[in-house]
Amino acid sequence: MSVEYGNAEKLVAIYNELDAYMEKSLSNLQKEAPYGYARRIDRLSETGNKTIQTYRALLKSYGELRNAIVHDYKGDERIIAQPMTEEVLKFEELKNIVI
Repeated sequence: MSVEYGNAEKLVAIYNELDAYMEKSLSNLQKEAPYGYARRIDRLSETGNKTIQTYRALLKSYGELRNAIVHDYKGDERIIAQPMTEEVLKFEELKNIVI
């Protein structure tokens, strides 16, 4: 991890871990999980996942933050913003609660 993009890379890694967890959780409920991050949050909340229900809005906010710091240009993700360390730590705590 480069020093220049440390917090952004950490936040994206946390996002990717949560996204993979949610995709796997949904695949256990159905054959396909074709949803994006925000829809996975909604779907898991609808299935009665109490943790996701509790943190639904916050999870979506961090998803929006991830989208704000990463710009996908022709299939090449580029970091265009840097999140605050405090927010990265909060997102990591949230990931640990969810997973």
